[in-house]
Amino acid sequence: MNKSIIRVVSGKQNVKPGLLTLTADLIEGKPEAGDLIFLREHFFSVHAYSIKKVKKPLFGSKYEIVVEFPEMEWMWKDRIEKHILTVDDTVFCGIGREVYHSKSNEEKVAYFFSILETLGKGRVPQYIKEQIKFSLVLMPNEDTNSGGLSKLGGLPMAPKDFKFPIGSDGRSSLFIGQLHIKELHEYFSTSREFAGDGVLYFFGTVVKDDEFHSYGDISVKYVENEDEMELIKLPTDLEEYGILQETDMFIAEVLNIPPSESSLWEGEDMDDEERNSYHHLEGLLSRYNMFYGSKVLGHPHQIQGCVLLETEFKHENKGWYDPSFNSDNDEEFTQQVREATPSARRWRVLFEMDGDSFRELSNFQGSFNEYNDGRYYVMIRQEDLDQMDFSKTVTIYQCT
Repeated sequence: MNKSIIRVVSGKQNVKPGLLTLTADLIEGKPEAGDLIFLREHFFSVHAYSIKKVKKPLFGSKYEIVVEFPEMEWMWKDRIEKHILTVDDTVFCGIGREVYHSKSNEEKVAYFFSILETLGKGRVPQYIKEQIKFSLVLMPNEDTNSGGLSKLGGLPMAPKDFKFPIGSDGRSSLFIGQLHIKELHEYFSTSREFAGDGVLYFFGTVVKDDEFHSYGDISVKYVENEDEMELIKLPTDLEEYGILQETDMFIAEVLNIPPSESSLWEGEDMDDEERNSYHHLEGLLSRYNMFYGSKVLGHPHQIQGCVLLETEFKHENKGWYDPSFNSDNDEEFTQQVREATPSARRWRVLFEMDGDSFRELSNFQGSFNEYNDGRYYVMIRQEDLDQMDFSKTVTIYQCT
């Protein structure tokens, strides 16, 4: 599996649009046409572009690397070139996306581990090797109908005595979607984290704030026996909302590493070298993971700090979920974090969705989830997941 590191000496966007020519020295390996070159804007942003041509000049030792670069001039001059000239002129090149996605899960892990050995610093490689997971990304697919029990929107297919869950306000919750685990087992090894073969259902409670309506907590129901399923009618108290558009789903299995700020990291905080290499690896992996949507399992794609820690705080009414919490007392908060962290590591992502998804309802005429454009996380403790007990999940919402 091809991977290489080059040192960029100079670069120039060609007169012909869409191309960038880099002059570079080879440090390790040699890039090839069709590989991806990962150019950094800074340590937090990594951009991937396809290599069109690699050629060695007749004189001198430097190579010319022609890159497909459909960006405005400022992207190169003000962002990427600035990073190369002032921060780090070394650049990683790896296999193309099509090659990556043609590989088995085991081969993808082996390839990423080989990148770890090249780019990982300090304790980072060992940490990632211990924590790496796969998740299932769920994307609406309106063009096909598998006829199975897995779907997004519409009405639930369930046993005839199935009831919509009731929120704390006494109202029925909106149906978001369902997953038939037995169907997943046929195609995805990640689903083996579920011990059962039944159907998982996801519902969102409704929160009203004047004329604005949005999701509150997301609840989960599980049915082990999928025999004699039927379409469950919409409860009368949801008629003003109706249903979400029903679609089949395309599912992709993608590699996940924990966020850089996670309670899973043990020992002293990452030093600058470790942190920068971690951000580089995060960005690189995100460029291979081309699929975006709601997801099941894996690690949280968090926005505002560690979701695992926030989940433990909410579950135990600690930290900012404690009405008596004093945000000005840094010492007290640090102590609460220290005490909560071991238990926080027991939490897992069960379901994650963006706030701008699942907002178009068939009957609702007002504003639904219009301003909740962050991300919802349905968290479950590992021991409850092992027992297929979905009655104790905790919902976290984060936004920018």
